[in-house]
Amino acid sequence: LAARNAAIALVSDSSCDLPEATAHAIGVVKVPLTLSFGEETYTDGVDITPPQFYQRLAASPVPPKTSQPAVGDFKTTFRRLLENHEGILSLHLSAGLSGTYQAALAAAQQVDPTRIRVVDTRQISVTLGLVAEAVGEAIAAGASLDEAASIAESVSREIKLFAAFPSLETAVRGGRVSAAQARIAGLFRINPVLTIGADGKATRDGIHLGFVASLRGLVTRAVRFAGGRPVRLLIAHAAAVGAAEYVAERLCARFGVADIPIVNLTTVLAAHTGRGAVGLAVRRLEA
Repeated sequence: LAARNAAIALVSDSSCDLPEATAHAIGVVKVPLTLSFGEETYTDGVDITPPQFYQRLAASPVPPKTSQPAVGDFKTTFRRLLENHEGILSLHLSAGLSGTYQAALAAAQQVDPTRIRVVDTRQISVTLGLVAEAVGEAIAAGASLDEAASIAESVSREIKLFAAFPSLETAVRGGRVSAAQARIAGLFRINPVLTIGADGKATRDGIHLGFVASLRGLVTRAVRFAGGRPVRLLIAHAAAVGAAEYVAERLCARFGVADIPIVNLTTVLAAHTGRGAVGLAVRRLEA
């Protein structure tokens, strides 16, 4: 792809999960979020690898905290890119889940609001990745800044995330679920499937009895969301490659595709899901 030499630069944040080869091909520049265990702070995707992160997660007495990039980080990135590009399209994880979009927007207004468009995709992880992929392809094909922003908005509406979790332990440590709720879920082997609603916030999309049933539930939901249309699929996992492959095999059979890319869930998101989570992105294509 000619994305790296295109007039428009493509920016996202480190919650944008894509296969490395795709990210490189579309030339996406990721501004990293940060992750901290107590006093120790790490730059997502830069100075902590997934294996190191899961070791720390298991050993740490305090749950990890995550924070959005500083406005200054975006300003530095935008200024550097505007030296060699006519404009910038900056795509971010849902404003309903993080202040990253607001930070990028503030930076754009301070640097050059006429040459930078910032989009709240209302997506995260692999669904944000599929928006970035579609926009990167459009930019490489010569889309203008306004056209690229419009494509980001329309593609976002045709994408859905479905995620399954083996336990609610990390949600309890992070204070998002009570210990009593988690005990009941564990006792009855209840596994929720989560999605992102139209408002860009995480919401429960039904429950299953047992983790394997919830993984199969990802496949059923993908088929239902596709509604008979061709799809683009992408899977992320938090140290759960076996579970991800299980989902991929079933999706390949249902959609008649040969291969579905599987990526590591970025550590800043794994801090919220814990080990074992599997996320599936489904993008409906034109029939």
